[in-house]
Amino acid sequence: MKSKGNIKPLIDQKLISAISHPLRVHILDTLDEGTASPSDLAREVGVDVNYVAYHFKELEKLGFVELVDTQQRRGAVEHYYRAKAKVFFEDHAWERVPLPLKRGFVTHLLQLIATDLREALETGSFQARESHLSRTRFLVDEKGWDDLSTVLRDTLEQVLTIQAECAERLKSADRGSVPVAVSIAGFEIPPRGGQSTGELPPRDN
Repeated sequence: MKSKGNIKPLIDQKLISAISHPLRVHILDTLDEGTASPSDLAREVGVDVNYVAYHFKELEKLGFVELVDTQQRRGAVEHYYRAKAKVFFEDHAWERVPLPLKRGFVTHLLQLIATDLREALETGSFQARESHLSRTRFLVDEKGWDDLSTVLRDTLEQVLTIQAECAERLKSADRGSVPVAVSIAGFEIPPRGGQSTGELPPRDN
């Protein structure tokens, strides 16, 4: 998968460090929607602000967030950050991510997706507009797997293009905004009991 725009392919230890802690993943996810301060995140997740500020600083050193504003609050200076780059995994690089780190990142990502869905259902926002939610299981051959991978990659690039275009238009103060969540997933699953997989050969890496 080729990187696009400000998306960084996962090629070095800096990017590994960016996803090495669930709080850093949460910070990056939050800053994807706009600016936030360590105090904002500390109140949200219920942990010490100094602990959160440390991870903000580490992400700043890694080049994933940047300081955009400071404000005087209750005798202290509050620092506001925004996302500078997205974490993006090249297929070949994702295969080299250590398995425990890979599992932790995927688990946290699934928790974020579940939270998005729960909040949308509980508040009624899921029904407010024409939403999409689907689940499809079927068998593929190697060409089908490659075709699906291409469709998912292309879809992600289109989503990111729309996100960038919206961010540019929303710089105008007179435009309203609608928060959305888009989750894309496609993965191999274990066969159901008695189901034949056709004994496809393992993929060459």
